[in-house]
Amino acid sequence: MNKLNIIAGMCVIAAVSACSSSSSNESGGGGTTGGTVALPLAPGAGSGAIQASTLSGVSAALDQLETAIGNGTVAAPTTAPTGQATMNGYVGVDGENDTESVVGNLTVNANFDAGTVITTASDFGEFDFTDPSNPVAVSTLGVTGGTLSGSGAINSTTISSTLDGTITSTNGDVTIDADLNGGVYDNGGTLLVSGDVTGTATDVTGTSTLVGDFVASE
Repeated sequence: MNKLNIIAGMCVIAAVSACSSSSSNESGGGGTTGGTVALPLAPGAGSGAIQASTLSGVSAALDQLETAIGNGTVAAPTTAPTGQATMNGYVGVDGENDTESVVGNLTVNANFDAGTVITTASDFGEFDFTDPSNPVAVSTLGVTGGTLSGSGAINSTTISSTLDGTITSTNGDVTIDADLNGGVYDNGGTLLVSGDVTGTATDVTGTSTLVGDFVASE
């Protein structure tokens, strides 16, 4: 498996607002140091199979987000979030080669008062991003779905969580033992988390290093 970075490697931006849901008790974050980066994200774990066409607007938006985080336009909330928030998006991990990635719908349920987080990912599919503006569903690894879940800690600046389970495949299921580590950001008044995925993937051929990225927004 080779790394394909979902944060900096995929598609052409679409001017679409984030389409994820949030709980009625979320804080909405603190102030913002700049404008909003529009993120066309998933409706969350368990929402059904990902269609390649829905990914065509994601990558360049995430490139824009990465730039905004780097230059401080999107930064940690100036006021610590309180209450609960639900953030939805994607988690992407290694594919078979440099143009392929295994992508799942991701839901992050945060309780800022308790400092805890529950993560769930499902609906995994396999996509080729040779043409980032036109991703194509593929079956190189035979991915058919799967569910991962975990828990961890969150505060006003950082998130860390386990994410373990099974990605199903016609070539034999893959056991995932992963960790999510990243930051908490105020994207124009909307809470957002993003960061890295690291861990291992184990199938009938052995265990390999798992590398990827995640992003989720209210």
